Amino acid sequence: MLSALEAAGARVDVVSADVADRAAMTTLLASFGVARPPLRGIVHAAAQMRADTLAEMTGEALAEVFAAKVTGAWCLHELSRELPLDFFVLFSSTTALIGSARLGHYAAANQFLDALAHQRRAAGLPALSVNWGTWDEMRAVSDAGRRSFAQAGLLPMRTADALAMLGRLVGGPAPQAVVASVDWGALVALYEAKRSRPFLGELRALPIDAPTATARPRAADLAARLEGVPAEARHDLLVAHVRGEAAVVLGLSETRIDPEQGLFDMGMDSLMAVDLKARLEAAVGHRLPSTLTFNYPTVTALAGYLADEVLGGRPPSPAPAAPAPGTPAVAADSRDDLSEDELAALLAEKLGRVR
Repeated sequence: MLSALEAAGARVDVVSADVADRAAMTTLLASFGVARPPLRGIVHAAAQMRADTLAEMTGEALAEVFAAKVTGAWCLHELSRELPLDFFVLFSSTTALIGSARLGHYAAANQFLDALAHQRRAAGLPALSVNWGTWDEMRAVSDAGRRSFAQAGLLPMRTADALAMLGRLVGGPAPQAVVASVDWGALVALYEAKRSRPFLGELRALPIDAPTATARPRAADLAARLEGVPAEARHDLLVAHVRGEAAVVLGLSETRIDPEQGLFDMGMDSLMAVDLKARLEAAVGHRLPSTLTFNYPTVTALAGYLADEVLGGRPPSPAPAAPAPGTPAVAADSRDDLSEDELAALLAEKLGRVR
């Protein structure tokens, strides 16, 4: 990249310095307008990533991640505040918006960048914070980390495409923008496997992708079967279908699936709930609520929902109220203790088999 800049006629000076070292940054910025041309723009892209759960996180770990993002960005902000800059760009992350397992400190550091951009704009200073998704070139992220992000729906962008978008955003009216390649179906399914996420709620208003080619025959088959039986028998047919899918997901024989018993009482966990939802989506040819099995936790309730709200063509009615505090919602299972990254890997494998 540097060679390309020089080939285009730019002069490139490479200086090694710690952006969190105020003395070093003071010396560097003082050289502009003297030993170097006047400074007209800043791109803060420094990052330090490490994985720690909140329980494991030490003060040293927090300080390490915060140094590059928080201390470094604030240092550049204060030292350049009086300079006539054309742009002040901060490289934030989608992690600041949706979170990520074991990256709580990194998410917080990027949220600081977003807030700083808004503060600078309010003060009449140039600022843009970009919540980047994943790039095809990310030196701070391991191969395993890239795979984990992809399984969670964050797909790698070509570097050239990301930089082209940055060029369109710099100098624009927005202090903050998201640039990411996202498989929303995978991301929402994973992040809402255990509970609803208010931030992702807005995505439900987006157009729904057409069912996949493998899903259409199953949807058509179920619809044809329903049309071929008397109206009074359709509920039983739906119950039988949901019961069969639940048996596959739970790894039990259909005779052991009590239509009136809670699925979580029979051993269903969050990952299984996502799996069952995907199977039922394929069967009916419609996107279903991410909290489907939590709102309709028995085979009978699921069949009733599909009959009345999905296949019946009527607008969905409000979901049943959540259980009262203290009421057990799910059976304890080791999978409910998995991180979102681990859940993503298992989810990707299971959805691949379903679709």
